[in-house]
Amino acid sequence: MKRNKENYKEFETLNCNLCPIYGNCISSIIKYKDVSTFEKEAKKISYKKNSQIFISDHSAENLYIIISGQVKLLKEYELSNPVIMYIVHQGEYFGYSSLIDKEYLITAHSFSDITICMFNKSMINKILINNFEFNQMILNSFYTTLRNIIENTFIFINGTMDAKVAQGLIILSNNDGKIDLTKEEIALIFGSTRETVSRTINKFKRKGLVEIDKSIIYIKDKISLKKITKELRLK
Repeated sequence: MKRNKENYKEFETLNCNLCPIYGNCISSIIKYKDVSTFEKEAKKISYKKNSQIFISDHSAENLYIIISGQVKLLKEYELSNPVIMYIVHQGEYFGYSSLIDKEYLITAHSFSDITICMFNKSMINKILINNFEFNQMILNSFYTTLRNIIENTFIFINGTMDAKVAQGLIILSNNDGKIDLTKEEIALIFGSTRETVSRTINKFKRKGLVEIDKSIIYIKDKISLKKITKELRLK
């Protein structure tokens, strides 16, 4: 896939031991056994916000892990606005299709400025064959992603509006609890109206759960927001 050089940068060195997500990464497991292969074939890359990383139905060639920032996974269907399936955060893998399929099932865009590591399919296959611990890491990571998607879907189908917006804010926030999106953008992402989202966020603000500075929202009380996500609609 051709990349826009203005939005894309490849680092010359990895510096794995200094990486903030070292404990979640392949490099922490293979250690010295496959280190020469790893350093030769793994790539550290940065993308600007809203850059395309890969597209659904295109050749699935790489597995990725996020060092910093967030990635949104989209299913485009035949709609004017793609559906966000999942927000990938620091230390999480994405691009699992490369392990078992020929094509990506979804599209991946950077949700913020990001830094990621990219591992090609041939290298991953070599490590999978020879390393049980890595197999367990990938299975655990995949299970966590699947569990989060199921939880999110349940809340968005069965939750009250407060629950949906609370869960949406948690999903969209970065590690510092910051959401650099307008209320219109949040409403568009979750298929609601600006008025409904704005009213709910302002309610959270009055309760001290969030702060708003211009278009930026800061989560102040994530525990209370998580409690709100458990509120279900009355049948």
